Amino acid sequence: MTQNASRNSTQRNDSRLKRQASQRNQQGIAFDMFQRFASLVAAGLLLLTITGCGSEPDPLLAPEPFATIAPEPSAPTAETTIEAESATTPPLTETSGSTTPAAAQKPLSPPSPQKLVEQAIELLEAGDSKSALNAAFQANELAPDDPNVLFTVARGLAARSRFHEAVRTLDRLAAAHPETWLPAIGQTAEWLVEMGDTDEAEQRYRKLRSEVDDASQPFVDRQLALMFLRQGRRPAAAKIYQSLCATGDIQLPELMLLLKVSFPLSDRMNLPENVEPITPLGRAQAAAGQGEWDKAQRDLDRGEQTDEVVAMRGRIYAQQKQQEKLKQWALRDYPNATANPEANFAWGVHQLQIENADQAATAFASVIVADQTDRDAYQLLAKSLGSLNRPNDADRIRARAELIDQTQKIGAKLAAGSVTAEEMNELANLLEQLHRPLEALAWRAMRVSYEQSSGQIQASQASKAYAEIERLREALLRSGTTEPDREFLLCGIELELP
Repeated sequence: MTQNASRNSTQRNDSRLKRQASQRNQQGIAFDMFQRFASLVAAGLLLLTITGCGSEPDPLLAPEPFATIAPEPSAPTAETTIEAESATTPPLTETSGSTTPAAAQKPLSPPSPQKLVEQAIELLEAGDSKSALNAAFQANELAPDDPNVLFTVARGLAARSRFHEAVRTLDRLAAAHPETWLPAIGQTAEWLVEMGDTDEAEQRYRKLRSEVDDASQPFVDRQLALMFLRQGRRPAAAKIYQSLCATGDIQLPELMLLLKVSFPLSDRMNLPENVEPITPLGRAQAAAGQGEWDKAQRDLDRGEQTDEVVAMRGRIYAQQKQQEKLKQWALRDYPNATANPEANFAWGVHQLQIENADQAATAFASVIVADQTDRDAYQLLAKSLGSLNRPNDADRIRARAELIDQTQKIGAKLAAGSVTAEEMNELANLLEQLHRPLEALAWRAMRVSYEQSSGQIQASQASKAYAEIERLREALLRSGTTEPDREFLLCGIELELP
């Protein structure tokens, strides 16, 4: 098997211990849920196959009467004039050598709303969003209260980037038809992300998660984590992926993020194809993952100067050894971002520059407690301890940094499409040494999936291996020893932390 084939086969399989994980359609969980609803509508059953379907609509979806949404305005052109004429003039057909209006031969029945919906969906899938929306509008004129029609109208509006109208349409739908509330709130959350209203989107995702059944929660979690990644909130996304790791339902890009939280191992890793960052912070992190530090700084300068952006700028100055800029940042900006690991990293580098090793060690230790994957923080903590004449402590911290570095080197090879089953096994062993057993088990399951897909082991052998991994995972969860404690993270050294 080639290296690319290795990567592709691994990405097709997750570490759910007895099954493959399905890759989510970019329409997301909400559309999938609504498809289930739509199939029941077609059968005449207004039932929703999700827990909580009978609950009252949330107050944030205020009931409003349905209103006709106007098609997109356009200036008259030759093309639109022809279309208008075609709409009023009966088509011509050839009959015995003469041309006769078709309407005189046999009246045509208008298409049904369901046919128009099917046509709209086909057009959406073909990328013709304008024609799709027009078909959806026609269906809406014939069936203004039909939930399936309204959802299709909303999809068409969103495809035309008319997100405000799309959200309003589904909010009204949910108010009028409470059985559609859950899929509507999930879909509108996705569109709110595209609109830039991430606070409202997060609120809706969390509300959705509290209402769906256990089987649907991982899908909602992934949508929320994806939004965090696009925002540049990598620690928040990592927290969700750690919870998925505990369930055994974890996918390759998610495991990759857990190897290095501060910056991506590559610019595309952790984001699906055709999905881009939506904030300057997210774009700066993608640039940093490629080592494009100047671009990362420019990206940060273009957006709102939040605490996270301020902290990231300090870290970039520190990584780039821009001492004068870092000095000014430490005096002006650090006091407003002291709770952020990136800010504490930059502060620690500044303290080393002014030969205040004690304060530097404290800063780097606080970074490590917040992010155990920060190899650079471990290395600089070792340097600080050396300056404090604590060579034994420095050696222990340096050895830990080396373990973390090895995990990230294997991760970088995987991101580049070059990894073997033996390296996956080595990665799992390293993670066990780092007291990250659930991640280790997930990588062992990835190795089994890889070996089975490449024909190295039989299905019966894979099934037996999965069963053993599942047994170990359940035992770990019962023991409660799934994460390293603070003493382990700091290799037993004593430091005063805030």
